[in-house]
Amino acid sequence: MSKNFSSFTTVTSPPSSTYLVGYNPSTVIETKQTISDVFNNVSITGYNSPYNAGSVAGAFTLNRSNGSFQTLTATATLSANPPTNGFTGSTLRFWLTNGSGGDTTFHMASSILIPTDSGFTWPKTITSGKLYNVALQYNGSAWMLNSLVGGY
Repeated sequence: MSKNFSSFTTVTSPPSSTYLVGYNPSTVIETKQTISDVFNNVSITGYNSPYNAGSVAGAFTLNRSNGSFQTLTATATLSANPPTNGFTGSTLRFWLTNGSGGDTTFHMASSILIPTDSGFTWPKTITSGKLYNVALQYNGSAWMLNSLVGGY
């Protein structure tokens, strides 16, 4: 729900978080977008830290409602399920760190679309102690792998 007040708009989004943002009448924001998508993790109080999904092993599912930028630590072989709560055009980026003490393997569920015209090979070996930057985007019916860069 939003209410217009002169040059500002008060936006309330679940779960009852209210933000006061500048309003430009010529700009239309899709009703499915969240305020964090519009301002790319910048709020009136400053930078929002990434959501820490914690340590994971085996099959895991990230929740897009926890934010568009998340972090997680692998403790064993991983298999990413499609994230929940995506909407058309939404993105989810996560930093995956291997904290298992040795190299481990990273798989993607077959329902996550992986580009065929790319250098992606599966499964992916995740080097011990290294960070990998993974980006997904939702096309309205499936999540697509946009990038996987690692070894930092």
